Amino acid sequence: MFNWKPFVWLAILVIGCDAAEVCNDKEWQCEEDGKCISFDDRCNGTPDCEYGSDESFAECKAHPGYMERGKFYCASGVAMIDAVMCNNITDCPDGTDELPQLCVVDVLRFKDLKVQGMCNSSEEMECLPGECVHQYRTCDGRIDCSNGRDESLEVCLDPCKGCFQCANGVKVDEKHICDNKIDCLDGSDELFNVCDGEKNWVKGPDMICIEPPGGCYLFTNNTKFHSKNGTRFVYANQPAELQCQRKNHTVWNVCMNDGSWHNPTNPVFANRNPDTNGTNGCPMNWYNNETMIIYEIHEGGYSTITEPPIHNMQVKFECRNNYYFLPYLSANDTIICHNKHWIIEDFNPRCTKLCNPSELTKLYSMSPICKHGENGRRVNWQLDKYSLTPDTHVEFVCAEGFTDLTSDKNIVTCNENGVWEGLQDLCLNQIKLCEYGCHSRRHKAVTFSKSGDPTNSHHASWVVPIYTNKNDTQYKFACVGNLIGLHVVLTAAHCIMYLKPDEIRVGTTGNRSEVITITEEYYAVELVEKYIAYERNSHNHDLGIIILKRHIKLREDLQVVCLPYDLKTPISLNGSSLEVFSWSATGFLTSVSGAITVRKEHSGDVGINLLDDKKLCHGDSGAGVIVPCETSALCLVGVVSRSEMAVDRLTNCSGDVTAASIVAKNVQDWIKENINIYSICPTS
Repeated sequence: MFNWKPFVWLAILVIGCDAAEVCNDKEWQCEEDGKCISFDDRCNGTPDCEYGSDESFAECKAHPGYMERGKFYCASGVAMIDAVMCNNITDCPDGTDELPQLCVVDVLRFKDLKVQGMCNSSEEMECLPGECVHQYRTCDGRIDCSNGRDESLEVCLDPCKGCFQCANGVKVDEKHICDNKIDCLDGSDELFNVCDGEKNWVKGPDMICIEPPGGCYLFTNNTKFHSKNGTRFVYANQPAELQCQRKNHTVWNVCMNDGSWHNPTNPVFANRNPDTNGTNGCPMNWYNNETMIIYEIHEGGYSTITEPPIHNMQVKFECRNNYYFLPYLSANDTIICHNKHWIIEDFNPRCTKLCNPSELTKLYSMSPICKHGENGRRVNWQLDKYSLTPDTHVEFVCAEGFTDLTSDKNIVTCNENGVWEGLQDLCLNQIKLCEYGCHSRRHKAVTFSKSGDPTNSHHASWVVPIYTNKNDTQYKFACVGNLIGLHVVLTAAHCIMYLKPDEIRVGTTGNRSEVITITEEYYAVELVEKYIAYERNSHNHDLGIIILKRHIKLREDLQVVCLPYDLKTPISLNGSSLEVFSWSATGFLTSVSGAITVRKEHSGDVGINLLDDKKLCHGDSGAGVIVPCETSALCLVGVVSRSEMAVDRLTNCSGDVTAASIVAKNVQDWIKENINIYSICPTS
């Protein structure tokens, strides 16, 4: 059950990433979908945007100092010529120009508003059928009707020329406009369009209420909602009718100017239909004829479509339009209803949508724990996809290798539309909730040649092998990569220069003589990018980045390497001792040591002097150049690029090695941008 807690929507609605048009300086952009319209079509009385954002009071209201003399202004802020008033044609989007307060020549009486409806007295107004309030409770700045009609424009319009009116027609003294105190129920007097540029005015949060999360309560067609980037909302003092899964279950509420709903209590819906609540037949509280078909099974085996009440008969159920039947074990069974009771205990037939279990794995830093209901039993969603029904709650905790930055619970819920409510927001904000550290373990390095004994993979947990395709199903070892982000690998540009993303795979362990058959344990590639200054002929600035389609799952021997940025003590490359880790032909990590000897001018490269006549060979390209940094960490400062001297033709090895440095500011910016720009989050 949804809790009508306050939802204050700050600054900008940011949900969804659909590309919008780029409007020119003579156009205005619709907030619904980014459509461009002529600026002259904005606030002209005719909606051109899908949900009318170009004619909303939030867009069209203006400060009295900017209102044109001789013009009639609708309460929504749209300017009209006087001739449109009271001509029996509605020209204002909100209908201001034809309301009785403006058009009745004689003294206006309350009954002239024609709001009595079925109420007993002409001094009462009908909010909804059967709900009445007295005249003295209207337009008093307090909402009494469940749909807010007592504070609406049709009742509260106070005609005036040149004055400022709230969007519901209530006049506000000009001295109270833009004083950082909200006087209008709809907040018109403190809108950005009204107050921008006014002395001492401070912009506050947008005064709107979003469609309640959870999916069970959705705006109906009776709600004049707005939309921005896929999020539906209503403005302050605007009523909203919300609907639960069944059509007869609706409730009204009103948005307040602090972003909360007027009625904060849980709406309780009771099934009053005697045909489905167990009065006239077997209970079917989830029945909806738009999603469920019921077949009565007759003697002889033939069937006919039937509808509730279901009483003393055998039936089968079928769901429409990609809905799933629950309980799913009875999906194809014949079920008996006898004396208004199902023969199966606790049987409650339902057609619903399920949430996608694969989306729960998109949060690289968090692991899911699923429960039925907020405090219900845990469910094994990996084994049973039918367990992810609406109202399934998933609590996310920080995954292995991550540190929890907050004590708050992180919950998402499966809603009635089969969508994980809150999952995308959680995914986009996970960097603020769970933090991973780079590989910081210092160790006494053991130096090996390429034919030496292996080094412990924990000593170089950032090293990953890069494979390129040999044929349609097999890939061969090509180069070494360095994990610099959870889905970002740094290598040499020449390793990926002529390759498409689908021609590359990244592994977690390697073997330089290996040919592999691709399985799910290898990471597919989304994008490859060479550093902009890379020179193909000289191989200067030989840096390339691989963006993976999914995040690496961290473990003790698979961590992100530290980068030499934002250090208290900057690294001096000249003379720095270094290590280079790569994969041997037998599948082990091996290490060679040396020192950075010279920084090569204008090339972005450094020379490497390897100790003990050690050499680097074909396949070591892209391997990280690692130096000590700070007090307890190892930092990646470059990647192995090439040899500028003759290479031993027999072994394809050389002791004279050049590496591409990543220390320069422009390289640093490029690397940081690639780590941060690609987000892998669910789109629902």
